[in-house]
Amino acid sequence: MRRDELRGAIINFCGCPDEFWAWRPTADDLVSLDAPTDAEPLHARLWDWDFQLLRKVVDPWPDAWPTSLCDLQALAARTGVALPENPSAHHPQHDALWNLRVLNWRRREGVAR
Repeated sequence: MRRDELRGAIINFCGCPDEFWAWRPTADDLVSLDAPTDAEPLHARLWDWDFQLLRKVVDPWPDAWPTSLCDLQALAARTGVALPENPSAHHPQHDALWNLRVLNWRRREGVAR
């Protein structure tokens, strides 16, 4: 796809969202993934990496879309939704299923961001 076609397809797929969610790593997460020991600068730059990538593709950004990212990891920690065992670190399908589990729990329980 050309860039403008990809942008249009993403906008069409997302519709008019009122929020975007992603797993936001902590600085400790980065250290555990063999990032530099001083992970704070890396974390400051990459905590919303998924959102940064989306915004680069969907440029210009629709005025009605959210300008910030909600944190699935913080929601899970705050609400006690346990992480299931992950047979292989960061397998995309496993991560997506876990994200769906947390978001469904949030909707069911009516928990705010």
